[in-house]
Amino acid sequence: MIETEKISYVEESWNVGMRRVNRIREYEEAQGLKAWGTGAYSNLPDIIVFNDVFMLVKVYEVTNYAKPEFYISRVKAARYRDTLLQFPCEKLFVCSFESNLLDGKDYFEKHGIKVIVVGHQD
Repeated sequence: MIETEKISYVEESWNVGMRRVNRIREYEEAQGLKAWGTGAYSNLPDIIVFNDVFMLVKVYEVTNYAKPEFYISRVKAARYRDTLLQFPCEKLFVCSFESNLLDGKDYFEKHGIKVIVVGHQD
């Protein structure tokens, strides 16, 4: 019974996280670009975006926290930053609330990573 509950929680958490990824993908595709979600257990950014000749133009790391008081650990923030910095294109980090960022937007922006604060959980 415990394993079933754990699996349900992980699946629900995955589904909540993917809502934002899917919305961003849909937005990028509506702009005429090709966007792919890479999956949670990948060394790639959450979303990679190509133009019509398959040149990489954007990469995203995406979080989807429910509450402003939840924060991204410094270790995770460094991993997100380092993953994005590997790619020579526009880099975007998306979060629910600015307060999710312990060191603020500047932590990413000083490295050329645009921060998008959505203001809610998707």
